[in-house]
Amino acid sequence: MKKLPHRNEGGMLKIGEEGDGNMSEMIALEDYGMVIVTRKSVWRIMLADNIDPQRNNADIPRHVQERLLSYGSDDPIVGRTLLQGKELLLAGHLLEGVNKQQAMQLVLAFSKEIAAMNDELKKLTEEYEEIRQRFNGRVRDDGSFILPALKNLDRRAKELIQNIDHMGGIVIDIMKLFPIEIPQKNPLGKLIEQTQQKFGAEHVITKAISQLKEKMGWLRYVRSDMEHPDTTGIVTFENYKMNNLGKIEQPLIKHTRTSSPFQSIDLIQFVVESQGEMIDLFETTLVLLCDFYAEDEAGDKVFVRNVTDQERTEVNPHMNYRYDINWTR
Repeated sequence: MKKLPHRNEGGMLKIGEEGDGNMSEMIALEDYGMVIVTRKSVWRIMLADNIDPQRNNADIPRHVQERLLSYGSDDPIVGRTLLQGKELLLAGHLLEGVNKQQAMQLVLAFSKEIAAMNDELKKLTEEYEEIRQRFNGRVRDDGSFILPALKNLDRRAKELIQNIDHMGGIVIDIMKLFPIEIPQKNPLGKLIEQTQQKFGAEHVITKAISQLKEKMGWLRYVRSDMEHPDTTGIVTFENYKMNNLGKIEQPLIKHTRTSSPFQSIDLIQFVVESQGEMIDLFETTLVLLCDFYAEDEAGDKVFVRNVTDQERTEVNPHMNYRYDINWTR
């Protein structure tokens, strides 16, 4: 290995681009680099030795920056996922057997998925508004009527549904890193059982995780029926259309499975609701796992609790949970 002394020198590191704001958090991930969260973005920092560990190329820059997300600590997308994960997974309170670094990598993957979903939601909202402003709703002189259309509706809707299912899979993968049984057909079942035992069946968090389990099940049915349609369930997408009252309806997702909550739902509404439910699922599952598998501090109980309004900071206003210790002496 060559010495390349300039790599050992200190220096100033400017994170991100103009307008990204100050740094809010640093997260060290093994075999990946340093993840830096600013107010408006998230960056991966790779030092020259990460890229060229044998020091064969003196021309490698001292560090390389890669934008991971165009959302930062000012956005709940980051505060409730990436920053919440860092707070609970890397605070040093979890049982020794939990692979915190691997769990944090999965948290980052979840954050990327939810950010991609939000990017598409922004595009859809802009296109809806553009169509609304452009569309005059008039019948032409020859008696015909041209409907507006959302571009590439089928492809985009399918990608969104796959995106949602990927996020559900990441949550299950995080669960697998904890010492909890994960039944194949009911992956959240054991977690709900433990929640009932600790808090009771009527507790708000027990009801919340039970409701999220049901909604997650339906979202998985949507993907399955979209990719493998049969007599029990089919998923279709409808672009703008005119109903029998002469009104123009916005694009819809339709799911024919009996009792599906998505039998006919506006595309934007589906995305907004699913995004919120996936963040809730991630946050609730992580909080419960970290609460159940926190290691006591010198015999005193370590637990997860809500962050109070007084504890919220300007650089991390959306993180909702933190550890506390029930000191007995």
